[in-house]
Amino acid sequence: MTEDVVRQRDVIELRHLRYFVAAAEHGSFRKAGAALGLSQSAISRCIADLEGHIGASLFHRHTSGVTQTYAGQRFLIRAREVIRRALLHKSCEGFIS
Repeated sequence: MTEDVVRQRDVIELRHLRYFVAAAEHGSFRKAGAALGLSQSAISRCIADLEGHIGASLFHRHTSGVTQTYAGQRFLIRAREVIRRALLHKSCEGFIS
């Protein structure tokens, strides 16, 4: 295996960002899961995985839901931008031959 090969666990996927943004917007892993058609535990595991990737906590967890940490607030701006660019790229694929 060469250094050029990226291991799957080292990659932040677009779904990580989508789930993070949904949790931030809904203030709850349960509500984010409901909005995305997923379980609360799937959202929670994905967020924990994302936090492991970036090495920072993104949310304060409370019994009533979640609030963003300072790192989470900053990351939300970047995550939304990446998602926006990914959607823009996907919409432009049809124009490139």
